[in-house]
This record gives sequence, C-alpha cells and structure tokens, in this order.
Amino acid sequence: MANALRISPDFFVHHLVEDDHIREAAKKAAKLTDGIVRINDIDDLSKKILGSNKSDQPRDFHKDPSDQREETEVKSVIVSCALKDRPWAEWISWTLRAGGYNSEVQVLPLENETTVEDGAEDGLNADLLIGLVSGHAFEKHCHLAWEKFQSRSFRSGQSRLLLIEISSLEGSSLPPPLRRAASVDLRELDPQTAVGVILLGVRQTLGHRSAPPQPSGLNGIPPDFPGTDQKLHNLKLSRNRNFVGRSWELESLRKRLESGSPTALTQAAHGLGGVGKTQLANEYAYRWRDSYQVVWWVRSEDEATMTTDLTALAKALNLPFSTSQQAVESLKQWLLGRDRWLLVFDNVESPGSIRNYLVSGGQGHTIITSRYSAWRGVADSLNVTTFDRQDSIAYLLKRSGRESNEGADALAAALGDLPLALAQAAAYMEESGLDFVAYLELFQSHQGHLLKASPPVNEGSYSHTVATTWDISFKRLAETSPAAPELISLLAYFAPDAIPKEIISVAPESLSGSLRNASEEGFPLQEAWRAMHRLSLVEAGPNTVTIHRLVQEVIFQGHSHEQQLQYANTALELAVAAIAYEENNKDTWNKSLPFLPHAIAAANQSLRAECQADKAINLLDNVASIHWKLGQNTEAEDVYRQAMIQGEKHLPDGSSILGTVYNNLGTLLRGEDRSEEALPILEKALDVGLKVLGPDNPTVAIRHGNLGLALRRLGRLEEAEKNFRRALEIDKSHYGENDDAVARDLSNLSRSLSEQGEEKFGEACDCLRRALEIGEACYPEHHYRLAIRHNNLAMLLRKGGLLDEAEHHMRCAIEIDEKYFDPEHQDVASDLMNLALILIDKDDLAGAEQQLSRALQIFHAKLGASHKSTEECREKLVEVRVMRGNERG
Repeated sequence: MANALRISPDFFVHHLVEDDHIREAAKKAAKLTDGIVRINDIDDLSKKILGSNKSDQPRDFHKDPSDQREETEVKSVIVSCALKDRPWAEWISWTLRAGGYNSEVQVLPLENETTVEDGAEDGLNADLLIGLVSGHAFEKHCHLAWEKFQSRSFRSGQSRLLLIEISSLEGSSLPPPLRRAASVDLRELDPQTAVGVILLGVRQTLGHRSAPPQPSGLNGIPPDFPGTDQKLHNLKLSRNRNFVGRSWELESLRKRLESGSPTALTQAAHGLGGVGKTQLANEYAYRWRDSYQVVWWVRSEDEATMTTDLTALAKALNLPFSTSQQAVESLKQWLLGRDRWLLVFDNVESPGSIRNYLVSGGQGHTIITSRYSAWRGVADSLNVTTFDRQDSIAYLLKRSGRESNEGADALAAALGDLPLALAQAAAYMEESGLDFVAYLELFQSHQGHLLKASPPVNEGSYSHTVATTWDISFKRLAETSPAAPELISLLAYFAPDAIPKEIISVAPESLSGSLRNASEEGFPLQEAWRAMHRLSLVEAGPNTVTIHRLVQEVIFQGHSHEQQLQYANTALELAVAAIAYEENNKDTWNKSLPFLPHAIAAANQSLRAECQADKAINLLDNVASIHWKLGQNTEAEDVYRQAMIQGEKHLPDGSSILGTVYNNLGTLLRGEDRSEEALPILEKALDVGLKVLGPDNPTVAIRHGNLGLALRRLGRLEEAEKNFRRALEIDKSHYGENDDAVARDLSNLSRSLSEQGEEKFGEACDCLRRALEIGEACYPEHHYRLAIRHNNLAMLLRKGGLLDEAEHHMRCAIEIDEKYFDPEHQDVASDLMNLALILIDKDDLAGAEQQLSRALQIFHAKLGASHKSTEECREKLVEVRVMRGNERG
C-alpha cells in the first residue's frame, strides 16, 4: 500500500516514550509522507526524544505500572472483515481490547444475504472502523461498506477509517475513495511487531490515548496469531466437486459450534448409512478450514484407527510422548488450552467407543459422524436425513452432466432420495450413457443387480455400494438384540413410512422364533425396536417406525427364496388381521386406516414371492373398498386396478376373488359416470359369476344389477331393464318378498322404467315407494341405503312435478348422509345439488344458491377443481346467480 502508516512528530513524541513495542514496530514499518517529516533513522530521533533516562528494558505495553496518565473515555473499534479473514479479525480485536479499547468483530455479509448498508451499520456507529484488506475482502460487497463509512468521516472532518492489509490484493488496487484512509501493512510481520503497528495506527487515527486495558480473549487465552500460523490438516477425502444442498445442515453445524455454548462444541451428525454424514462433515471441514489452525480427520471405526490418527496429530505438533496413549493425553492437554481447532471423528460406533478421546472442557470444535442415534450427554445431535427432492434432482443433474431433468424426479423417488443411491445411479449412467428415464426402467426390473453395482468413483467417502453399506449395522444389530434381525426383516415387507408397531402384535400366532418369544414377553420386543433406532436403521416414534425403502430392498434381496416366502407369508397374515373390514361397519374402516399402505405392501411382496396369491388379491380388494367407503375414490381405483392386474397374472381363470374385484372396480367407475369404462369390466364380473356361482346365485343378481346401471347410464334402457328384472327374480326366489336385496332391485328397475316414457312412470314410482318401505324395515334410522332411496324417490317425483313431496324426501336424504358419513362427504354434496334442482323448479332461487354454494365447497375439497361433479356444480351455481340477477333487475 502506497501510504503505509503515516505518523505525525507530535504523536511520535507523545507515545513513543511509553511504548517500546510501538517504537520497535515503527522502526520496521512506519513511514511519514505528504509533507510530514520522514523518519529515516528512527533510532536517532528516539534518542533525541527519549534522552538518556529511557530504560533499555522493554516494558509490557499492555500494563505499565508507572503509567500515571489520566484515564480517558474508552473508544470503540469495529474490526470489519470478510468471512475467511475472521481469524485475523478476532486476533486484532483481542489485541485492541488488551490495549484498552472496546472492540468487536463484524463479518461482512455475502451479497446474497443482506445489503451492504445493513451490514455496515455497526461500523458507522463506532469511533473507528478497521477494514481488513485482502484478496477475500476486496470484493464489491465488502469495500462499499468501508467507502460509505469513509465518505461520512471526511464530510465530518474526521478520518475514522483505518485499513489494515493482511494479504495481497491479488493484482487489484484500492478504489479512489479508500486511498485517503490511513492504512497499515501487517504482511510478513512477527506477532510482536504487528501488535505495535496496530496500536500505533489506531492511536494516530483516533488521536486518542487509550483507557486502562479491558478483559479479552476466551477464558484469558489469546487467539493464535494468524500471520505465522502453521496450519495443519490431514483431510483424507478430496473435496466432493458434486456436493449439493445441505445448506440447513451446514449452517446449523456452524451456528451451533460458533455459539460458544460448552454443550454445543461437540456435534454428532447421525443417520442411516449412505445418507451423507461423512460428506457433510467433509464439506464443513473444507468450507471453514481457513477458520482453524488445526483440522484433523480421525478414522473412528475402532480404537486402533482413532489412536493412530490422533498420535499422528500429536507428532505433527511436536508434542512430547513415548507411547500412543501418552500421545493422546498430551494432545488433549494441548487442545484444551486452544480454541482454533476442529477434530472430525468419522464413523463412530457408539458414544462409549469415543468418550475417552474427546477433549472435555476445550474450546475447539468436534464433529462426530455415526449411525448411532443416542448422543445425549456426550454431544449435540444433528439428524442427517435423505435429500429433499430438489436437492436430489440438482445432484443427479450435476453428477451426470445432463441438461434435461426428464425422469429425474421419478428416479429420485424410486431411490428414496438416498445420496449414496443417487451417486451410484449417476455413476452407472455416466459409464453406460443411459438417461434418467432409461436408468429408472432398468432399475425397476433389476434392482438387486444395480444396488450391488460398483461404488461411485470421485465421490469422496463412498467406498460401499447400497447393497453393502449397511452390512456392519446388520451385524451389530444381531449382536445387540436376538429378535431385532427378524423384526427388521419383517419390516422389509411393509410400506416404508409410519409402520404401526401394533401390527407386529395383531396376530402373534403368525410370528415364529425369537420374534414370537419377544412379542409374547413384551420387553425384548421393545429392546429390538430400540436397537434398530439406535443404529439408525429405522426412525422410531412412540407408535410408529419408518425404514428407508432401499434398506427394505437390500434386506429382501439378501433373503433366500425360502426366507422370502416365510416373511412374506407372515407380513400378509399380520396385514389381514389388521384390516378388519366389514362393509356396513364404519368403525372398522377408520380403525384400518393406519394399516392400509402396509397391507398393500404386504400383498405386493407376497405376490412378488409367489405366496398366497388369492389371499393377497382379496386383501387388496378390501383395502380399496375401505378407501371407497371413505370417499377416497382415486386411491380406491388405484388399488382396485392393482388387484385386477395382479389377479389376472396370478389367479386362475374364473377365480371368484377376481370376479369380486371386477365388480367393485366397475361399480366405482360407473358411480363416477364413467360407464363406458365400467361396462366391459362389469361384463367380466357377470361372466365369472355365472361360470363359478351359477345363474341363480344372489351374488350374480348383484352383478346383473350393476351391469344394468351402467347400461342405463349409456342409454341402453331395454337391456338395463332386462338385467334389473333378472336380478329381482333371483333375489325374490332366494330371499323372499321383504328382503332388502329385493328393495335394491326395485330401485334399480324404477330408474330404467322412468326413463322409458310416461306409460311406465306409475310403475317406477310404485317400485321406489316399495323399496323405501322395505329399507325402513331392514335398516337403522340413519343408514346410508335409506338416503339413497329417499334421493331416488325425490328425483323421480321431481320429474313427475310432485315437488313438495320431492323436497321432503331429498331433505331426508341429506339428514341421513350427514349423520351416517359427515357433513362434508361428497354424497352430501350430491344430495345438496339435487335439492337445489328441486328448489329451482319451485322458483326458490335463493334457497337453491345456498345449497349449490355449500355443495361446490365440498366437491372442490373432496374431488378437486377440475372434477366433472365440481364443474357441473359450479356451472349450475353461475346459472342460478344469473337467474337471480335477472330476477332482481
């Protein structure tokens, strides 16, 4: 810097007599320019100033017992720096506090974090702002803050900005507004000289004599001088050039470690193998390496490797020792007295294995990575989970070098967002030239092979494949709990998320071996849950556990065919016991809800293992039926279609179970006004019934009725009437005249009759009134089947112009559905819309608008904005509002 430290003669005379360190610093670094006397031989001038009475012995510049000067106001100094220069700023701030100033560090914000003006406010309020000039700080977002401060200082006639150069500007030069500021150069100075130069520059800039020294440092320990740091690091992993995401985890680690809280100085990053714990620690070490004097990576799989790596650090620090144990103890003592160090203990087995190697009471930072989850009392815990989806996609794009993200989302989902699996997939794609879509197709058909493929290269810590990375955890699990290996094997046959622990106990007779004994005794089963959670193989809550889908897949692939049959059969039996479905018992629907995804998974795993296909298909049918009963039609259709596809694949022609699936899926589609899709499926259902059950079976009557309903919706009224009359004939013969099955057939027949002209209208009304009469005798007061019959009768009466009677029956339907289901059920919305139509016919437009508004809210919430029922209701509401507007006009 061109004008490094300018000193006036008066200032020199005033201060040099008392500060030998500053005099010595001035001899090495001070020059006076711009018309001020240049001191070429500072020794000659000091002799003239000091005279012969000056002691030859240097004095402590911090504490001068003979100093009789009057104490003055303590000045405040802000040391402003870029993030990477923080060690310098902390050392300079400590030096100033020791020299009698109030001093704090201000780390300038990054451009994308806050504005320069916001980041500089503290400096603007201080007596002096020190700006650290280096290649790191010489960025627009840093020096603009100093320029702003300097412009204020010169306008007020006070130059209160001091620039301290700590490293080269790397070819740049200071902006013109900053060239007027006082400046000093600390490059290549030893610590003692640097202290003198800093204090001299501050006093010259402020024109102020400092107050008595203030307390400083961390527990009285001064920071290490950055200028002569011998930085030690042994980072064993190269920096992962494909690292993405983890912003929250990195920031959380930094904030916790920097908080100064003794309990936060040791952080344990724990989680499932392959989730990226080591990569996270490695990135942290590289990102903040310049903030530490020592960064040391300690392999911690066992005590031998820990001792070896810690001994290597003690040797690098030239600490005295003769044995490895002495080396560890000597190192701990050295670390205890310092604060700028980071130890990373990677892949620690448990708290007990590392406890004797941690520095108790030290001020440095420690990061532990482990699959073990219980660190309370030893370290703060940071649970490292899988990537979020956007980070998964970003990683796949970056690692594979592809520009198109087509198929990346689906691939990330299939891999469960597990970083190791993503790395392995990207490496395979790079070698094979496959894109995301092609790899996903290959993965879906060859999961076992791809999970065992070679580990990804150039990924730092990934030395295992997905198929092998959990081997050590499985081995440790077997040593910890006899029942745990069987328990986790069984969990592989359920869905991965929120598995109810209760499912293991619903049918204990289905269990075998140590797991059955553990279930019967209770406590061993709890120990098995705890062991899996402790090793991060599952995430356990009070009532549920979650296991990664690839852990499940690796377990499944590791089973022999006999084991697959055994566990698939057990999981299926447990799921069947958990799904206590009764068609007319709503309580069983809600009770079964938590088990539904696990029943689907158990059924599919059973089919995958070619075990009990008929029971698995029947279970899928029951799960779909519960979804349907609860108004979850989309989910119901998906599961019914699974059951149909799997049934056609695994069951023999003419299977009665497959016939039931056909009937239920076709009925659901017909109920959604998709009769064209439903018709061929319902025809299959009837064909199976006729072949398997015979023409006079009451189940065949049901299928005649359902087929008739689809035919009626398609306008094929005579065919529909034929099927309804055949159903009625079968049921009267089987049940008698007063059974509800007969009432159902009468209701269906009434619909087809009413649509064939006035000559059949009277018979249609008689059929519905008789059906309602039978139903009221057969069902409780508020059963949903009665609502259906009230609804049907109301709409038929509306068609014949009998509006008052129609309104009465429709309101009865609404009341029943609200009580049987709930007021927000989609069947209630359909009732409300039908009531609105009756009210429109009665010229009650206000009442119609009220009913349609409520119906639209329910349809929108349950079926979505684009569903046909929602759109029809919206159109009718608009029509009524237009009619009301015209009426008002």
